[in-house]
Amino acid sequence: MREIKFRAWDVYGKKMHAVKEISWNDERPMDGLLNDNEGGLFRAYLNEDCLVDGKYPEYFILMQFIGLHDKNGTPIYEGDILQPIFVGRKKSLYEVCWDKGSASFYLKPLWKEEGGYLLYRNGEGYSPYEVIGNIYENKEDIK
Repeated sequence: MREIKFRAWDVYGKKMHAVKEISWNDERPMDGLLNDNEGGLFRAYLNEDCLVDGKYPEYFILMQFIGLHDKNGTPIYEGDILQPIFVGRKKSLYEVCWDKGSASFYLKPLWKEEGGYLLYRNGEGYSPYEVIGNIYENKEDIK
């Protein structure tokens, strides 16, 4: 059984946080106990109760660990940017995404709008990719 864990992007604070606990209500996260990256914990509302233009405003964006590690042993999460270890071009970068229809994680090529590839683990026990960032903290670096 794979480990279930999350991290959260703080939309306003522009920081990534480890998630220690999540409270759910009506199939959506309400609040969480987050690590402040300095050894402390704080409770944060992951979604507000009030609708804005018919949507829940996102203060924190949850990303789930996909159950695989890269070639360096780094856990891979939704929103991570991966580069295949056998190619060193910007054109070969992928975003880790969730496909609700097939209930699986996949790699979305960043150089084209459509398509994607399934993630897998090689014979050495790791995914043959390297995490080089994520779409929130490194967005400018990948364009």
